Amino acid sequence: MRHRVRVVAALAAVAVTGLTGCTHGSNAPPATGTSAAPSTAAPAATGDLVGDAFTVLGPWTGADQSAMQAVVTRFDRDTGAHGRYVAASDETEALSTDVPSGIGPDVAIVSGPAELASYVNADELQPLDANAQKAVAANFAGEWAALSTVDGAVFGVPVNATDESVLWDDSATLKAAGLPNPPASWAELISDGQQLSHSGLVAPVALAGGDAWTLTDWFENVYLRTAGLQAYDRLSTHQTAWTDPSVKRALKVLLKLERAASVVGPASEAAIRSYPRSLGAVFDSKPISAFVYGPGSIATALAADKDAAAATAQLFAFPSIDGSTPVAEVSAQYAVGFSTDPAVQPFLHFLATPEAARILVGTSGSDLVSPNRDVAPSAYASELTRQLAQQLTQLGDAVRPDLSELAPPPFGGTGRHSEQADLRRLLLAKRITKHTIANVQQRLEQDAAATTGWPS
Repeated sequence: MRHRVRVVAALAAVAVTGLTGCTHGSNAPPATGTSAAPSTAAPAATGDLVGDAFTVLGPWTGADQSAMQAVVTRFDRDTGAHGRYVAASDETEALSTDVPSGIGPDVAIVSGPAELASYVNADELQPLDANAQKAVAANFAGEWAALSTVDGAVFGVPVNATDESVLWDDSATLKAAGLPNPPASWAELISDGQQLSHSGLVAPVALAGGDAWTLTDWFENVYLRTAGLQAYDRLSTHQTAWTDPSVKRALKVLLKLERAASVVGPASEAAIRSYPRSLGAVFDSKPISAFVYGPGSIATALAADKDAAAATAQLFAFPSIDGSTPVAEVSAQYAVGFSTDPAVQPFLHFLATPEAARILVGTSGSDLVSPNRDVAPSAYASELTRQLAQQLTQLGDAVRPDLSELAPPPFGGTGRHSEQADLRRLLLAKRITKHTIANVQQRLEQDAAATTGWPS
């Protein structure tokens, strides 16, 4: 999960001086209810599982590691198995070396759907059995299963999700400028920014062009809201060319923000501002900004920070554009089975139940957010993660994976011929002419066309 790693790294950098101290389809309305009775019971204990040892490999450490081990412990108690969670600093590297050698884990937590599909295509994963599939269908909106489906088979249980359609603000800063609520629309975001500028803020919206992954998220969120879910699906698989008029429209909308000096400050500054600096610009004791884009994974750090400004941090959904309905770009982590050990499928079944999800999100200090729609908000320890969970589950199937994470690495990464680099060129343009957007679109299409391995 690239964004989760990046955000954690950014927060670590901010923490050096203190967070606030010094520095995928239809367009139907989101479903909010469940269509099937939830599967809540753990798999029945069988003699085959008594004493059966299995391993779970994942990237989680600290409180999140404790949360997963608590799930494993509960499963062991109910089935007689003996599971162990192992944290790997780079689980992708560990899997790439251990699985082909036959010494890999029985279960692993992987980022999906691109990473998951790569293991399926290498014939390394076991599809979910009927019981696990039924539990996923009962407890999650259909899109979450679709994201882990390859050639008609479901391979993963969603265990953690990051909402990448979130903006953050400091409510104290807004109130001081006469703004009681965060903006609900794109037009309000720009007009609120202008009002905040008049109140003295240098850059009301803290763009972080220095860490260009944020620019891809801004664009992808705008594209979702201007082109719609089905168009987003086609662009994310390169069935639609980047020279398409829908891309032009989204870029024009984005430029209304990026080129508004009264809203983002000087473009030259926005183009080099790092993500840690963008957070500090909002949550510093002397803020120069009010709004900052940020995946939901920053919630725990904000909740843990004890400074006064962090106490007034609030999140809100990415604004609607021209009346667009709620939708979110997401990153997800899935539990998958690499072996045929007898405990694997029962354990994956258990992971798909509300009981397991409640343990994952309710363990003290856990910042995990489950898209399991049958987990009550009260199961979450912090108000911010509670809000993020509600926002995701209320969206139903109106969620899509991060486009740059779906794309093959050369285009989705950080190189010179990537989406990131091309969108940053737009931000860096000294002036915008009638040819500027067309040139950027052509560059995006050239780089996308030169990249192989797009998902089908």
